[in-house]
Amino acid sequence: MNRLFKSRSFWILFATGVTTIGYWYISTWDKSVISDVKTFPYPWNQTPFSIAFYNGLLKNKIKAGLAFGLLSIFVQTVIIYFPISIKRKKFIKGTLSHIIKQYLEGDVTNNRITIYVVKRGYRMYLSYIWKCFMVNVVKHYKRKLLRPHLRSFPRPFRKYLVFSGRSGKPHEDGTSTFFLIPESEDEISGIAAYVFYEDKPQFVELPDISHIDFDSMRKIEDLTEPEHKLAVEKYMEEGKVNSFDKLKMFHRHPQHLYATPIYDNKNDPFGVIVFDSMEKKTDFKNNLDNLLGYCKITENIINYIN
Repeated sequence: MNRLFKSRSFWILFATGVTTIGYWYISTWDKSVISDVKTFPYPWNQTPFSIAFYNGLLKNKIKAGLAFGLLSIFVQTVIIYFPISIKRKKFIKGTLSHIIKQYLEGDVTNNRITIYVVKRGYRMYLSYIWKCFMVNVVKHYKRKLLRPHLRSFPRPFRKYLVFSGRSGKPHEDGTSTFFLIPESEDEISGIAAYVFYEDKPQFVELPDISHIDFDSMRKIEDLTEPEHKLAVEKYMEEGKVNSFDKLKMFHRHPQHLYATPIYDNKNDPFGVIVFDSMEKKTDFKNNLDNLLGYCKITENIINYIN
């Protein structure tokens, strides 16, 4: 019984049943009972408020039915797309934390591991609006990121790589960073998108641009120091970042990146694991075989618990 109540299919079926009963119930409302309060359907009664409320709904019967149907669709959408199992999230995060402890000396300030999974654009709308234009609107305004986020608004039927889990700081619990899954090389917007497009792991070492303040800049030409501009151009070229807007939207600019695709049970890619490090020197390169092995373990865990 406990397993039944945890099943999404059960709750979708339950919501569908409630919708069907609700429509049948609305269909029983008859204008002939307006003048005869004794025949009002349950739960309406003879109190002035109940009579006024019932009569108001009755006059807008079609609108009430449509509103009820839309509410049901919304509830089912929430059931299908938005709940994330707490156990699943903890399980994945625990695995990623173990990798950092085992091979990256437990340093979660300089080292991060992030999982991105494939989603359609329309499935990102609520979280994207919430994170970019409500929760972080002041920060984005100060960093001149409102326009870039508007220009990057997800297209409904394109596929994106979206945050699914992370160990390491900052933004360990979530981020608005995502990557359009490219259909051509021109659309590659970061190492995660490049790895997914090429379907192969990639390790890159990038110039240090962490000391550059991008907040007051709108375009690469705003960089006044020639060496800064050269470093940023090299970072974008080797990091596969196709626009200055996208570079600005990254919360940090690591010097070391390793990314690899992850596959489902049918051997189709469904996401990417990205390791990034702010350290001047890192053991990423010396531990690539071990990291790839742990990526396979993480991939198997995700397939098992999905």
